[in-house]
Amino acid sequence: MEHTTLDVNREGLMCIAFQDKWSIFLDNFSHQCFIWSQKYHIKIHLPPIPDFKYFVKTKLLKCILIPSITHNTQSFHTDHKKRRNKNPRLNGYLCSVFVFLKRELCFLVCRPPLYAQWETIEFGRSWTSGLCDAVEFLNGKCIYTICMNGKLGIIKDGPKITMTALFLLSTVPTDKIAMYKRRQLVSYQNQLLLVQQKLGSPSVIEVWNVDLTTKQFSRMFNLNGMYIFLSRGYSSAINAPDQGNCVYFTEDDYDHCISKREELHVFDFKDQSIFVSPQENICIHNAYNSVPSLMPGIFKTQQNAGDDDLKDKSDELTQDNWLNTKEQIVQPSNNICDLLPFDLQEKISRFLVIQDAHSYMNFRTVSKSWKSLAPRMCWKVDVNSTHSSRSSLQDCVWLLSINQEDGLCTLYNPFTNLTCFMNNNELAGCEIRYSKDGVLLVSRGPRSLFFVKPFSKRIIQLPDRTEDYCCDTMSFSASPFDWPNWIIFGIVSLDKYRVRISYLRAGDDIWTSMIMNNEGIPFLLSCSSPVYSGHEFFVIDQNGNVGVFGFLLGVHTNWQIKLIAHLYKPCLPSVVCRNFLVKCDEQNLLYSVIVGGQTREHVRVYQINVVQNTVKLVKEFKTWLIFISEASSFFMHSTKLAGFDDALLFPKFNSNGDYIHYSLKNGRFKAGKEKCDNNCSRKELLGRVWIHNKYLVPHALYEN
Repeated sequence: MEHTTLDVNREGLMCIAFQDKWSIFLDNFSHQCFIWSQKYHIKIHLPPIPDFKYFVKTKLLKCILIPSITHNTQSFHTDHKKRRNKNPRLNGYLCSVFVFLKRELCFLVCRPPLYAQWETIEFGRSWTSGLCDAVEFLNGKCIYTICMNGKLGIIKDGPKITMTALFLLSTVPTDKIAMYKRRQLVSYQNQLLLVQQKLGSPSVIEVWNVDLTTKQFSRMFNLNGMYIFLSRGYSSAINAPDQGNCVYFTEDDYDHCISKREELHVFDFKDQSIFVSPQENICIHNAYNSVPSLMPGIFKTQQNAGDDDLKDKSDELTQDNWLNTKEQIVQPSNNICDLLPFDLQEKISRFLVIQDAHSYMNFRTVSKSWKSLAPRMCWKVDVNSTHSSRSSLQDCVWLLSINQEDGLCTLYNPFTNLTCFMNNNELAGCEIRYSKDGVLLVSRGPRSLFFVKPFSKRIIQLPDRTEDYCCDTMSFSASPFDWPNWIIFGIVSLDKYRVRISYLRAGDDIWTSMIMNNEGIPFLLSCSSPVYSGHEFFVIDQNGNVGVFGFLLGVHTNWQIKLIAHLYKPCLPSVVCRNFLVKCDEQNLLYSVIVGGQTREHVRVYQINVVQNTVKLVKEFKTWLIFISEASSFFMHSTKLAGFDDALLFPKFNSNGDYIHYSLKNGRFKAGKEKCDNNCSRKELLGRVWIHNKYLVPHALYEN
């Protein structure tokens, strides 16, 4: 032990865990490992770690510091009774160091007072699969663990380490063999939370509360004023009643450059949106411990701010003004609008209801007189109508979301900036998995799936899945309401070299599931749903390669991977990209849409031919619009709508609540004609699908 100061920002120094006053550091230059107290300025060297060079990148899962119940800093001094009141360093506690390893059924422990060696502790028989995460609970009284198969366990420190598996808990809401993008435990006061994010679509972040009294998991759709912070090897939660309801996380790894500046992402539970957080007053020194350093940065700013500044900061962090469903209307101070001739006022209202439904609704709010002139706007579902001028492109395409708590459907039209709502109690607790031809494939609970037409509320029930909480990325070939020979396809990555494929054909009573090898080719799903084309399903991975699934001679299944990632010119960036696959039905061609970049999010479109093994960069679409979301993407002929020429439409909005699109011609995101280049001023709504329905048309109740 030595008393010393420490430059925690020094290059090569990596903090892998901290607990209250203690932190554990790895020095990449000297290959040393030590714990350090920022309060008492005590540095304690730990025994050498075998294969240090490869330990961090290949073996280290998580490190946890647990306060020792038997030893404190007085253990280092023989005359501590005489010096106790003179030296505050003598009154601090020491920590036991727990190191958990990837794909290992054991963990390492180094304990005070001597920290002489690393003990290897084997997991009990109940731990049958590798560890997924671990977290200290109740200020270090115990450690909760979760395995890859979803089972929870408890580890307690003491003279002898004890381990207990929680057999009595109900079914854990996780796919037992699937690969997840994120699955971490969070300890908050006396609450234990499970946070998970699927690899593929949909990529919303789920938070489950573990009730240790009733032995049940319950999904949280509202964090009740909590901030949750996640990075690799770290998780925490803080109560902020006026500003909470968000999950902050980083897309980081230990092998990233230590000095690299990482983006901090935010998932907002209020509207199920994701965006990049502005990092003013937040200093990030390495990719790993960026989230721990974020917490004091945010709350220090808030504590030093006045009431007005605090309110402004709250608006910035939680994005309260990002509510596209509410339009701010400025009321006139007098009734000068009523001075217009009555017949002119009536002509204006009739013109607006045909040309611009959103302006028509604003027209009704100007004055009581105008409200009486303009009848209430209704949304008429006319299944017998044809695609006439009344049902143009701007009336047909909607961004649809489902409120899982009550089944309320929200539909947003980007061309008219209009939002409408539909109640459907049958959709409460449901999640959209795919959308095509005006039909939704939705899931409810761990196994249930069904088709639904949201506008007519027609439902086709499907056989239950056999896997609990399947996290498959799914699609289907055609509308089951119109085509008798449909098929549903689902795929999930088990690891880099294996996938699980499931399908259900019309008339089947049970699902067929199989595990397929990738023939040694790494293939991890991107966030895009599969696409059906030419009697085969196509799915894109994170590198741009395409997997193909079909039936040979209509009977035997076939799975193969088309290696085309090296054909992208220019090459795909090394930063994390989101890849989407889209089919143009009229051209019978496949396109990949690559979205990536850190400071300025770029979008590229490539035409793919998997038969000829070619990839071609597309620079313009003169007559097409492309609608992109995780669970539905399609092409549609452009009708030269103002501000939407050559556009890709994502479920994105800016900080003012305006809808934004990507102009392929200008190579940037735009809100109307205004550019929107700041990555931190854009958010994307997850769990939404684009749905095309020509029968839903605006209708004002005018008398003939």
